[in-house]
Amino acid sequence: MSEKPLHARVAEALGCKPLEKLNLPSRTETIWTCECPDSIHGTLYDDAEEQWHSGIVARYDLEWSATGPLIERFGIALRENGVRCWSVWSERTDTPVEEEVAEGETPLIAVCHLILALSKAGKLDALLAAQVSGR
Repeated sequence: MSEKPLHARVAEALGCKPLEKLNLPSRTETIWTCECPDSIHGTLYDDAEEQWHSGIVARYDLEWSATGPLIERFGIALRENGVRCWSVWSERTDTPVEEEVAEGETPLIAVCHLILALSKAGKLDALLAAQVSGR
C-alpha cells in the first residue's frame, strides 16, 4: 500500500475526508477527489469518458492559486534558505518560531510540509478555528 501524495495529505489535514482515488484511463497520474460539503474543489473534464468529474483536490504542492490563500490565511512566512531550499514558518502560533519551521525544495512544498507539521502537532485546528471566528 503506497502512501498518499503530498497534496492529498495536505487536503486531509485541512479537513477533506474521505479522499478517494479517481483513476482515469486518459491520465497517467492518479487524481484525488473529495466530497466535502460546499465543495471548494475543482472540476475536471475527461475527454476519453466525455464526462465532468467534481471534487478534484488541488495540487497544493504545485499550484500557487491553491496554496497562496493558505499562506495568507495561516500567516506563513517564506525565506529562501540556499539553493532549492525554502524555509517557512507560521507567525500566528503561540509556539516559538524554531518549533514551527519546515523546509522544502520549492516554496509550495515547504508550505505543504509546514501544514502537515502543524496538523501533526495539533496546532492547525486552532489556526483554522481562529480563521473561522475572525481572530
